Amino acid sequence: MNKPTFKFEKTPVWRAFLQVIKTGIFVCAAVDIVVMFVAVVMRYIFHEDFFGYEEILMNVILWMYYLGAAYATYNETHIKGDVMSFVFKTGKQKKFYNLSMVIISIIIMAFWVVWGFQYASWNIHSGGTSSALHIPLWIGQISIYIGILGLFFFAILNLVKYIVMKPEDFVADEPTATATDVPEEEVNAS
Repeated sequence: MNKPTFKFEKTPVWRAFLQVIKTGIFVCAAVDIVVMFVAVVMRYIFHEDFFGYEEILMNVILWMYYLGAAYATYNETHIKGDVMSFVFKTGKQKKFYNLSMVIISIIIMAFWVVWGFQYASWNIHSGGTSSALHIPLWIGQISIYIGILGLFFFAILNLVKYIVMKPEDFVADEPTATATDVPEEEVNAS
């Protein structure tokens, strides 16, 4: 599928915005690995407990998950479990299907945006902290709202791109195997 690129997607500000998201995902993954490594070393080498490391991991993993979900929505590299995309063959059918899926997703995410705002506000105002390290609960839970905002924003961006696209742009360029694609060794072996 050949999706259009808008002018703002070529600006340094947009590239920096995406780089911040990718860097956040990388940093969260690195912190996750380091904390797990330290916990294992402390437990099995020093026979000590890394008290509260689960609380650190929970916050880091929430941020990594929701930043990753938003970025995957932008790139459309998220996991899809649909079989309907194989049913539709023509460009018009595929465009209708993709538009329908994005519109349904945006409607659902609109409810999530409202719910996420209420949830994040409640967590900030409640003043709750984790039991071991007393990390404010909103630090990890605000990632849910930020991730939902990212999903919503990027889904709207994808919707606009789908509207602009021509039906023939939706027909996947699936490679087909030909006799020239088979390595010579395999041809001679048979």
